[in-house]
Amino acid sequence: MVGLGAPYWDSAARGLMTNVERSHTSAHLARAAVDSIAFQVADALEAMENAAHVTLPVLLTDGGATRNDALMQMQADILGRPVHRSTQEDLSARGAALLGGLALGWWGSLDEVAALPKSAQAFEPKKSQAERERLRAGWRLAVERARLTGERVA
Repeated sequence: MVGLGAPYWDSAARGLMTNVERSHTSAHLARAAVDSIAFQVADALEAMENAAHVTLPVLLTDGGATRNDALMQMQADILGRPVHRSTQEDLSARGAALLGGLALGWWGSLDEVAALPKSAQAFEPKKSQAERERLRAGWRLAVERARLTGERVA
């Protein structure tokens, strides 16, 4: 049993597809699955920002899923802020290497490490605030339905 992770932490929630019509294809379902990642990240980011009383001006991303341009654009659209995808897929490995180099004396300070070149591809939001709010409201309704569905399962 998996359920919903952050920020809901509801192991009883069940997956569901909403607003499916006869005309929808497997491509629509696949796109919905990709879009759900953007909504889940937005929910988790919103919870972190609320807890820390900060608003991040940009989301920095890395990892395998970030290779999907549609996901990165949807993420920018849902958040209403730029998303910067690193050209390096695994920044954890880069961070470990940089800290190792710092320990070996290749760089004299964290400031030198921070000044090393970085590159990223930017995705700028294209959806209006009204469209963003409409999409988030639909997502929240779907999450609530998923949580209620889980309560009914014995």
